[in-house]
Amino acid sequence: MNIVIKFLRKWAKLIDRVYMLLIIARLRLFLKNKPRFSLSHVRVLGYNIFLNDPRSFYFEFIHIFKNEIYGFHSEKERPYIIDGGGFIGASCLYFKKKYPKANILVFEPDNNALFILRKNIEANKLDNVTVVEMGLFDKEGEISFLPDNTDGGKIDTGGMHKIKVTRLSNYINSEIDFLKLNIEGAELNVFEDLDQNDKFKYIRGLCIEYHSFKRQKQNLDKILSILTKNNFRYYISNFENSPKGNFKSDENTQFYLLVYAKNIAV
Repeated sequence: MNIVIKFLRKWAKLIDRVYMLLIIARLRLFLKNKPRFSLSHVRVLGYNIFLNDPRSFYFEFIHIFKNEIYGFHSEKERPYIIDGGGFIGASCLYFKKKYPKANILVFEPDNNALFILRKNIEANKLDNVTVVEMGLFDKEGEISFLPDNTDGGKIDTGGMHKIKVTRLSNYINSEIDFLKLNIEGAELNVFEDLDQNDKFKYIRGLCIEYHSFKRQKQNLDKILSILTKNNFRYYISNFENSPKGNFKSDENTQFYLLVYAKNIAV
């Protein structure tokens, strides 16, 4: 009986993989002739999705829905999720696909992305999703922001735009099942704020995208130290494959990593 169950599970996984590859092929065909930085619409996985850049959405879809970079396991029917850097809502749609009754708090400061984010929430009738129209940092107020019309807009002293920012610690006073942060280089600022205000004890699991930008000092060691201090075990991954010996260590090297962590004290 166990052999039959294992066989069926393997076949189910294979069918799911083939199905996803077909979806991606269809999506690529649909988007390939769409002009960049243009408002588009696609129906995929039962969702009506509005997007502002077909190329960046295509890769975002692969990372989020195919590779499930934000996947996490919860026994709860209604897990509480914080989505830091919600952009147009792809991650939010993924969370709702996985946990339809989840409660989600989304932070997004970019006005252009916010318009599409709200449109996607409304078009897909997503319940229990709260949007905070601010970025995450280690202070309250306004700060310079550099948008790029994709999911790479970031806090930058050279930015011509101003956004409102807030402390994530202000929003955490009870258990968080999953924290996702894709905030383009502000990871350490947010982590230090959470640590100083003793908020990590409420977080069960997390995934952050660590950004190592050109000509900026790396701080992954500090992020990992904060996780260790707060009883988290972590795992580090990247989006694609290993550098195969071609890693460049000079200050012009730019790369991104995914850091997953679980609180072993809860």
